[in-house]
Amino acid sequence: MTRSLIVAEGTAETAILEILLENDCLTVTPDDLISDERVVPRLLKGQLLAEKYLQRDFGTGIDLLVILDSLKREISVPYLYKRQIRQTKYFVTRPEIEAIQLYAEPDWLKKYQNYRRRHHGEEPKKLKPSTFFKASPTIGGLGIKEVKTDSFVRQLWVNRPEHLVKAILHVENDMRTLSLGQREPLAGLLRPHLRYSQ
Repeated sequence: MTRSLIVAEGTAETAILEILLENDCLTVTPDDLISDERVVPRLLKGQLLAEKYLQRDFGTGIDLLVILDSLKREISVPYLYKRQIRQTKYFVTRPEIEAIQLYAEPDWLKKYQNYRRRHHGEEPKKLKPSTFFKASPTIGGLGIKEVKTDSFVRQLWVNRPEHLVKAILHVENDMRTLSLGQREPLAGLLRPHLRYSQ
């Protein structure tokens, strides 16, 4: 059995991955993980990660599974600890994790598309899903400020993991024209029967 460590960029990513783990939706199980923390949030600095999680011998090494929205950012583990890592795999949430949340409610995606049309020509970062969620309803947004919080994400998905899987697959489909290089979409972490039976 290959051991794994999941590192997520932020709170929303961590909550989503924990829900998927709890519902046996990922290619790894809680028993595969080297940490009691199922998903390690915000530990993208290689030195700190190594000091906290790579101090013991894992034999053939671990799989380091990193979830983030960047196509370029990497974790650089100090040379002394590199032998502890069998492989590092990056899973991308593009344009950002909030793209998944757009599929939580039936009308949110349509409202987001209307928001983008209404604000066409503005700089791209103002058209991201997170901006739409936080924007006032008077300008076409949802007015949800806590979109990145653990409690909000769990409220959306904890009782609907099958909908979460479908949302992740929708986002993978939306990303099909993006070049991810050596990285995979978040859907690449889903169990194959979930990914290909939809």
